[in-house]
Amino acid sequence: MIEKRREQRHRVRFRQAIVTTLNKRYIEGAAFLDLSKSGARLRRFVGTAGIPEDVAICDVSERTLCNAKVAWITAIEIGLRFKGTHSRVSEPEMAALIAADLAPKETSEPKPNASEKRRWTRRKTRMRPVVLSTFDSRDVQDGMMLDISDGGARLRLFRKCDLPHFLILFDEVERITRRVKVVWINKTEMGVSYIS
Repeated sequence: MIEKRREQRHRVRFRQAIVTTLNKRYIEGAAFLDLSKSGARLRRFVGTAGIPEDVAICDVSERTLCNAKVAWITAIEIGLRFKGTHSRVSEPEMAALIAADLAPKETSEPKPNASEKRRWTRRKTRMRPVVLSTFDSRDVQDGMMLDISDGGARLRLFRKCDLPHFLILFDEVERITRRVKVVWINKTEMGVSYIS
């Protein structure tokens, strides 16, 4: 039987979301995959354990917050049903949420050996297409991934432009979205490290 939806879902590209508790405490960062008037599907950047059933979703691009109920959850996605109306988020609240989202997350990875120059081994990617975007979905830049490691990637840019230090990287082959920090940049290439 084919499922019928009340509203049409709209695919969303590079629109950041922040999942919070109902009292606006940071839980985890995510990106909208599709959106309707009654709900959304999010791609999780980091799979946080123990997400409560009732959450608030901050749409960073629109600077709004809406309470939601978790309909389903997997390691990489969350399905939500909105409850109530969307309200505006003040600039101080938005700044605090973005700062919490960009803060380094605790990991159990071993520290690198001081004698090693690289922490992770590079692997060639055969010119894999990528798209770079700012957290508020502006300044989209297309490029190619030249090589990849567990900690970052080397990219070739198609055009030169000023980019912020923190970006969203979408790998079009693996369909993975990651938040990255620009480590170095020259005329046609840049190196990024993953922050999620």
